[in-house]
Amino acid sequence: MRAPIHDFHVSNLLTYGALAAAVAAVALAFDAEGLHLAAAAIGVAAIADTFDGRFARLFRRTPRQARCGKEIDSLVDAVILSGAAETEHYEIAVYEGLITHAGALGHDDVVSLLEENLEIEQHTLEEVKKATEQVAQQTAGRAA
Repeated sequence: MRAPIHDFHVSNLLTYGALAAAVAAVALAFDAEGLHLAAAAIGVAAIADTFDGRFARLFRRTPRQARCGKEIDSLVDAVILSGAAETEHYEIAVYEGLITHAGALGHDDVVSLLEENLEIEQHTLEEVKKATEQVAQQTAGRAA
């Protein structure tokens, strides 16, 4: 039996990069100062995840190496969506706090604008949740 390290292959390089960017996005989203970097990391991860399969098919691989790449790709999808959801949750919390403060100060015009942005963020979070469910179902279907 071969060691699992042999399943890692240069053909999955973009997948590894996408995973690293996705994990970085989740870590960066914990800090308000890093939120814009988290969004950028999600973008990088999503772009790498888009092209990783095409890149991987340029190489000769064993079936185990190909399977390893697919498994890591499924993990990347989950981490990207987790990072996106985490970012949206944070943004929703910030908008809710700003709305409370603007309302307390009597800035109804600001409250109105912030509420519009809050609705957009809530809608985006719902879309991320739907995408997460779809990816989970696709992954479960491949595993079955």
